[in-house]
Amino acid sequence: MGKETFQLETETGTIECEAILKFYLEEYKKSYIVYTDHTTDEEGEEILYISSYSPENNSIELVDIKDEKELENIIKQLENYWEE
Repeated sequence: MGKETFQLETETGTIECEAILKFYLEEYKKSYIVYTDHTTDEEGEEILYISSYSPENNSIELVDIKDEKELENIIKQLENYWEE
C-alpha cells in the first residue's frame, strides 16, 4: 500500500503532507486525520498534527480541534492505538 499524500494550502504556499492515520470517534461523530509535513522539532522528532475532516468530500478540508476535552480523548485513543 502506498503513502497517502495531500496538498495543504497555507498562507505561505502549498505544503505536501502525508496521512499517517485516519479514524472515526463515535462519541463526537467526527472523522480525524493524523498527518505530517515531515518537519521536525528541536530533538529531531517528526511533528504530527491532528485535525477533524469530512471523508465525504473528494478533497480533505481540515478543521482545527478547539475543544480541550475532545483533544484529550483523541490523544488517549491514539495512545491506545499505538500501544497495540
